[in-house]
Amino acid sequence: MMISPSEVERLFGPDGVELLDIRTREEYEAVHIEGAQFLDHSLMQQILANKPKESFLVFVDHKGTRSLDAAAYFAGHGFTNIKCLRGGIDAWSVQVDPRLPRYTVE
Repeated sequence: MMISPSEVERLFGPDGVELLDIRTREEYEAVHIEGAQFLDHSLMQQILANKPKESFLVFVDHKGTRSLDAAAYFAGHGFTNIKCLRGGIDAWSVQVDPRLPRYTVE
C-alpha cells in the first residue's frame, strides 16, 4: 500500500497520481508538495461522491504512518487504487525536493 517518493514524482501530474494531504491545515499551509490538495471534509465528500473508484490517490502525512488510516477509509468506500507516500512529506523533502523545509511537530 506504500509508494516511494521517487515513484510518486514520476507519476505525478494531471493524468497521473493525485496527492491528498491529510495533515493539519497549519502544517499544510506551512509547507506542502506543489500540487497536493489539502484533504478537508468538503474535498473528502466530493471525492467519495464523484471520483471514479479506480482513481489513483496517494495520501500524504508528515512521516508516513497516519496516511494508512485515510487509505483504509477510502478502501472501505470502494476505492481500489490508493497508496500512502512512504515516509510522508518528510521523505519527499529528503529524496525529491530538498527546498521543502523539514519540521517536527511538538
